[in-house]
Amino acid sequence: FNSYELRIFCYALKSLVASEKSDYKKYSNPALASSNDGVKEITFGFSNSKYWINVEEINKKKFGIGFTLFELKAFIDSLVVIANEVDEVLYQYQRAIDKKINAERKF
Repeated sequence: FNSYELRIFCYALKSLVASEKSDYKKYSNPALASSNDGVKEITFGFSNSKYWINVEEINKKKFGIGFTLFELKAFIDSLVVIANEVDEVLYQYQRAIDKKINAERKF
C-alpha cells in the first residue's frame, strides 16, 4: 500500500462502519486477480457485532481479524497517521533531491 491506497482503505473502513457492509476488495497483485497463483484478497465484513478484515489466499488459507467499533475507529485513525507520515517523508525526500539538483546546476 502507498499512502493513496491507505487512504482508500480508510474510507472503505469508514463506509463499513456507517453501513455494516462493504463491496471493497483489494488484491495483492491486481494483474493476477483472475488467476489462482497465490493471489491474496482483502475484503471487509460485519457479523456478530464485529467488523472484520478478511484475508484469503485463493483456494488456500482464510483468516479474519475482528474489531469492535472503537477498535476499528482507532485502527482507522492509526492508518491515517501512517499515510500522513509516508506523505511527509516522501515530500522531504523530494525536497532534498530538488535541492541537490538545483545546487548541481549552479556549477
